[in-house]
Amino acid sequence: GSPYFFNAKNANDLAFSWTINGKAAEGAENPKEFIINLNPDAPLGSIFNVGLIIKNAKLGDEVASSFARLIRAQ
Repeated sequence: GSPYFFNAKNANDLAFSWTINGKAAEGAENPKEFIINLNPDAPLGSIFNVGLIIKNAKLGDEVASSFARLIRAQ
């Protein structure tokens, strides 16, 4: 994720919070990118709600969020 309109001089000033189906997704090596590996045994039609909230640590009122719904097809 990249918040183009933030007033951050350094990417380290930004906090990235990813979620999958409402649960925190942790352990990303690069918090700006999030790679999802789906279980190959997940049934067709399985739904995965992915969310991202980005906050500027130095300016508390700078917050951006985005959400996407992924549906497993073939």
